[in-house]
Amino acid sequence: MMKQILFIIFLFLSIHGMCQPQQQQWIAHPLADSTSGVWFRNTYLVKDTPICGEITISSTGHYILYVNSSRVSSDIRNIIPDDKKEISIHYDVTRFLRPDSNTIAITYLPTSSKKQDKQIALCFYGINAEGNKFCYNTDENWLCRLSDRKLTNEGELIDNRINIATTWHDCTEYASALWINAIVLPEKSYCKPEHSFYPTIVKGYTIKPRYSEYQGNNVFYEFGTGFYGYLRVTIRDARKGEHINVAGVEYICNGTTDEQTYALFTQNYIRRPKIHGDRYFRSTQIQNVEGIGLKESYHASWMY
Repeated sequence: MMKQILFIIFLFLSIHGMCQPQQQQWIAHPLADSTSGVWFRNTYLVKDTPICGEITISSTGHYILYVNSSRVSSDIRNIIPDDKKEISIHYDVTRFLRPDSNTIAITYLPTSSKKQDKQIALCFYGINAEGNKFCYNTDENWLCRLSDRKLTNEGELIDNRINIATTWHDCTEYASALWINAIVLPEKSYCKPEHSFYPTIVKGYTIKPRYSEYQGNNVFYEFGTGFYGYLRVTIRDARKGEHINVAGVEYICNGTTDEQTYALFTQNYIRRPKIHGDRYFRSTQIQNVEGIGLKESYHASWMY
């Protein structure tokens, strides 16, 4: 028992030493404009499952981190303080690691339409199965691809015609020919990662509209009480390429039997939102509408 306790203490001290402020390498998509969403990914080969693994990620925008197809954090989005250009977050990803290879994937969206060269900087580190430390930084071996989302003045534009929004981060299969190598930026930065109790936005509750009103092909949904969040809408029998605007989120349909749309990174205050579309839109296509209420919180490491 004493040996086990000493090993745990040694392991903690070893990892803690690697979690100190360190230099990170920034990468970006070479063709992205100031509103483009980007998908990033890289796969690291290993002999056996690492004993432990951690990730520190810095970003100038909103992002979601995946490891081996699993979403790492339950946060809706991180809050970037006004006095910072970027924020560094630390994640313990040990429970997501596998014995053969480990795929890290990120979906990124800028926070404003102001041109930002830096997009993502990430460090993946830990202790491998042999008990040796490892450390990998983002570099030119990372792959990237423009995502299905763009930032707009009202919120987000989601183009689901490519219909891979749930598979691009798959750890085994992806369309490699459609990806290019990220560019490495000359600028590096020292980061002090936030481990716990940093401000974030999380899901608070789900609310249904009280009733709906139809004005031509415009549909208004009355919630009675305003809330901060976004709408989650299920659509049926839409045409591929049809445009539907959901309270400021412009969605381009993929034409499958049922499809669902919602804002991933941008939220608004909502009470009586309007859903409308192009000349193909019919109000009967809207099958279900839910309001997702959000709240500010402070992230704790046990919330991963």
